[in-house]
Amino acid sequence: ALLPAGFALGALGVGAASLGLRADPAASDEPRTEGPVTGGGEIPGGPRSFVAVARRSPVLGPFLLGLFVVAAGAGAAASFLPLRILDTGGGPLLIGVASALPALVEIPFFSASGRIAARTGLRGLYAIGISVSVAQFLAVAIAPSPLVIAAARTIDGAAYALRYTAIVLVVGAALPERLRAMGQSVTWLVTGAIAPIVGGPVGGALYGLLGGPTFFIGSAATI
Repeated sequence: ALLPAGFALGALGVGAASLGLRADPAASDEPRTEGPVTGGGEIPGGPRSFVAVARRSPVLGPFLLGLFVVAAGAGAAASFLPLRILDTGGGPLLIGVASALPALVEIPFFSASGRIAARTGLRGLYAIGISVSVAQFLAVAIAPSPLVIAAARTIDGAAYALRYTAIVLVVGAALPERLRAMGQSVTWLVTGAIAPIVGGPVGGALYGLLGGPTFFIGSAATI
């Protein structure tokens, strides 16, 4: 019951701190560039941005479709992992620990992602991240205790770091410079907004219908 209140107080604190910020008087309102701008032309907005991005990169459309499937399956699995912990006898404290553990693993794997990509390529980097997610979901499906589930959750930090890095680099490589920011925004919209909206309710229905073990096996098969 105290968590929502803590979130509200923290949000108000950030808002109050931002009121004291002042613009740098030395900053100019004129746009600045550090070098020549390539690929000129107006960057479209709204629905036209999807069309522009799709036209400039034929591979990006299928890539985003695949990301949608992966994000829906992986996001639903992450959302309902606390239920799996509860089903096997765990409690709120273990759920909190399981939520925090992946962050400890993300840091070194984000740092190592460049070296891994240099050896495997971007496709290999993404494939390794997906493979780790599959292993995690299968472990959660067959885990005999909540402690094992929480421990399996740890490797999600590696999976997330490798997948996220690969996605950003693939989208950047697939588009010209002037459309890269738009491409990243469209990618986030698919993976961070549309996929969870679809995956959450569908995942909840499947978890209730099939049970935890079958649900996580299905999540592994989906991605």
